[in-house]
Amino acid sequence: MNAEEISARELRENQSDVLNKIAFGGAHFIVTRHGKGAAVLISLNEFELLQKAMEYLEDQSDIEDAKEALELVEREGTKPLEQLAKELDIDV
Repeated sequence: MNAEEISARELRENQSDVLNKIAFGGAHFIVTRHGKGAAVLISLNEFELLQKAMEYLEDQSDIEDAKEALELVEREGTKPLEQLAKELDIDV
C-alpha cells in the first residue's frame, strides 16, 4: 500500500480520522513539515513486525560477523594475550 502524504497541520485537524484509517484501515501516512517528510505513521502491528524484522536482520549480521571471525582464526590462528598486548602497546 502506498503512503499518503499529510501535513502536520492537516494531521492536527484530522487526528482522529487519520488514526482510525491507520488502526482499522491499514493506511500509511508520511507526515510533512514545510513540504518535506518528517515522520511516518503506521499501525502498531506493522511497527512491531518491522522491529522483529530489524532484530532478525541484525542477528543475521552478527552471525555472519562471527563466522568471518572464526574463519580468520582458522586461517591465521590465535596469539597469546601477552603478545597481542605488546603489539598494541597496552598493559594487561
